Amino acid sequence: TAPDCPLLGALNHQLIADEHHPDPMTIAELTERMRGFMAGGYTAILFEKGDEVVAYALYHPFEETDLYLHQFFVVRGKRREGLGRQAMELLFAEVFPTGKRIVVTAL
Repeated sequence: TAPDCPLLGALNHQLIADEHHPDPMTIAELTERMRGFMAGGYTAILFEKGDEVVAYALYHPFEETDLYLHQFFVVRGKRREGLGRQAMELLFAEVFPTGKRIVVTAL
């Protein structure tokens, strides 16, 4: 949702840094980009452990039969705990519609 965009922008900034991507966008610019994604039909899911956000997924419908998983990120310091796997299991069990093909590009 729109109120989550500043947090999503900050998480996206971490994702870009962790990929060593040369993207020079600031957190403010990434926040605005997230607002554009939300306005354009994307959905963001935040995953929490206790009161802490530990991961997020950003996806949108892609053609009639597919969903495109645009971003998936587990925060630093919470990796190697199985949280990414748990988040993906939740996405497939409770979020993604049955019968949709999931399209992913990996960097």
